[in-house]
Amino acid sequence: ALSGYVQNTVYVGRWSVTPGIRYESYRQRNTITQDEFAPVDPPVRSSQRNTEWLPGLGVTWFGLPGTTLFAGVHRGIAPPRPDANLPPGDPELRKVDPELSTNLEIGVRSAPRRGLQLEATLFQIDFKNQILPGYAVGLAQTFANAGRTLNRGVELGGRADFGTLAGMSHNVYLAGSLTHLATARFDSDLLSPDFGDADETTTFVNARGNRLPYAPRNLLAAQLGFEHASGWSTQLGLTHVGAQYSDAINSVAPAADGQSGRIPAYTLVNLSANLPLKAQGLTLYASVSNLADRKYLVSRVNGAFAGAPRQMFVGAKLRF
Repeated sequence: ALSGYVQNTVYVGRWSVTPGIRYESYRQRNTITQDEFAPVDPPVRSSQRNTEWLPGLGVTWFGLPGTTLFAGVHRGIAPPRPDANLPPGDPELRKVDPELSTNLEIGVRSAPRRGLQLEATLFQIDFKNQILPGYAVGLAQTFANAGRTLNRGVELGGRADFGTLAGMSHNVYLAGSLTHLATARFDSDLLSPDFGDADETTTFVNARGNRLPYAPRNLLAAQLGFEHASGWSTQLGLTHVGAQYSDAINSVAPAADGQSGRIPAYTLVNLSANLPLKAQGLTLYASVSNLADRKYLVSRVNGAFAGAPRQMFVGAKLRF
C-alpha cells in the first residue's frame, strides 16, 4: 500500500480554510493452499489493485471566546479486509470492491470556562458500495458490497470537572458521549443468489429503505468519577448499545440457528479504581467490567454470540 496527502491552511481573520487531497493505492494478493482441510494443488491465487484520489475541505471559525465552529467535506475509502474475498477459487465469489464514501460534518467545540468542555457534531456519510458481512445481505461470502447506503446522525460529548469549577482540591467529574444514528438505511436493493434453490437462481432482495445491519440507533458512554488530591481515583462507567438488526431484511424473530433476528439493546456498568504509591513508583489498579454480570447478545455472525461476562482485573504498574 502507498498513501500520501497534501494540504494547506489559509487564515483570513477569524476563519481558517484547509483544502487538501489524499492519494491511496493498494494491492491485495490472496493465495489458497488448503481448502476444507484438503490441499489445493496448484494453489489458487487472486489479486486486486485499487487507486483513488480523495479530495477534502475543512473550514473553521474562531469568532467566539473558547469556541470553535467547524465544517468539512471529504471523500473516503476503506478497502476490504484481507479475508473479505476468500476463497478466490470459489465459483460463487464476488470480488469485494473498496468502500467509497462522501463525508460531511458540521459542529462546535467549546470550553466556556476551565473545567467544562462541550462538543456537538452533525454528520452524514453517503456510501457508494458499503462493505457488510456477506450473510447479512444474503450472500455466501465473508463480506460483500451492499450498494448505496446513507448514514445521518449527531454526536454529543462533554466533560464537567466540578472540583475545578468550584476551586476545590478534590474533583468529581461527569463525562459522556452520545451517538444518535437517526438514519442508517439501504438506498438500493440487493442482487443476491438464492442459495436455497438447486439451480442457484439470482433474485433481488428488497432492502431499499431498510435499516443497515449492526447499526444501533443510540450509543451512549458515560463516566462518573472522583479524583482525590492525594492521587487515588475511582470511576463508575455506563455503556449502552441500542437494538440492532442482523440482516438486510430486518428480521425480528430469532432464527433457530441464531444467525438472524433482532439483537436487543443492552446496558453495562463498569467500575475501576487506581491507587498511586509515588514513593515506590507503583500504581495499584482494579477494575470490574459488566459489574452486574449481564447476559446479552453482541452478534449473530455464525449464530447467536454472547457478550463478555463479568470480568475482574487486579494489577500493578511499576515505573523505574
